[in-house]
Amino acid sequence: MRILIYGAGVIGSYLAHVLYSANNEVSLLARGKHKQNLDYHGLVLNHVLQRKTTCDHPKIIDHIEDEKYDLVIAAVQFGQLGSIFKDLCAVNSSVVILAGNNLGPTATRQQILANTKYPKTVLFGFPAFGGHRENGKVSTTHMGPGSMTIGLSGSKTPKLVRNLVERAFEGTKFELNWQDNMDEWLKCHGVFMLPMAYLSYLYRCDLRKVSSADFKLTMDAIRSGFELLESCGYELSRERLLNEASGLKGEINTCLFHMASRTPFGKLMITDYSSGGAGEVKAMDEAFELIRSRKPGFPMPAWDELKKRLPSWEYLLETYHKK
Repeated sequence: MRILIYGAGVIGSYLAHVLYSANNEVSLLARGKHKQNLDYHGLVLNHVLQRKTTCDHPKIIDHIEDEKYDLVIAAVQFGQLGSIFKDLCAVNSSVVILAGNNLGPTATRQQILANTKYPKTVLFGFPAFGGHRENGKVSTTHMGPGSMTIGLSGSKTPKLVRNLVERAFEGTKFELNWQDNMDEWLKCHGVFMLPMAYLSYLYRCDLRKVSSADFKLTMDAIRSGFELLESCGYELSRERLLNEASGLKGEINTCLFHMASRTPFGKLMITDYSSGGAGEVKAMDEAFELIRSRKPGFPMPAWDELKKRLPSWEYLLETYHKK
């Protein structure tokens, strides 16, 4: 299959590695010094947990070429989607996957379909792996071969589309977890990750130093975020998360999350995300405030307390910029 990966950060690089290993014809779009590095060295990945290094040689491009792709995966940060909007509309592919955070996937999908040059299905995916890129070197942390939650923003993915995507990953053991409503799934995930990112910034991205009181405050903020989504009319199929953040279960899970945050798992899921780019967190924060504006009087004291204690966005953007 002919596959285009748009974006050569951690997510795009690892997906390119997986799909290339399945003998697909993979093109990886990168620009500037990173493209020069890829041209010279190939796609070199340090797999942290597996303690190995791989080197692949997909086709490296710096613009979308005038050819048809069986599948396109856009792996850019949420705040960067606007800068690639025209390319997503112009690319000749029947299936496009937007891989990463998005607090407004339904609106994103509608905008692309309203302006697309070619008919296409727009899917949303959230990869369950992370890592960082520093000085041109990409390190990725993934359990086993990795996985991705994926689906349409508000309905079941047609079997024909599912089969096409699954065929691209065939033989890799990479797991695709299909969801019927990625709009709700991504909003729930965003509501969980934002307070965690705020907390991470309060402690200079070192969660080992977080106090029990601040971690409880963060869990309270997450709970209020789920409650806000419910008040806005979202039917949360992950309602158990709302329940598990309350009462005795909430106390137990606060302790469990607190312990997990001090481990390499916590670094992967929270710290790497926060330190990898405050621009992404700021874009998510602004998108959440748009949701919150629908219920201006809704009480969220824990959320507000966390944000009140944050350094300025100017400081965060300067300190935790994407490398």
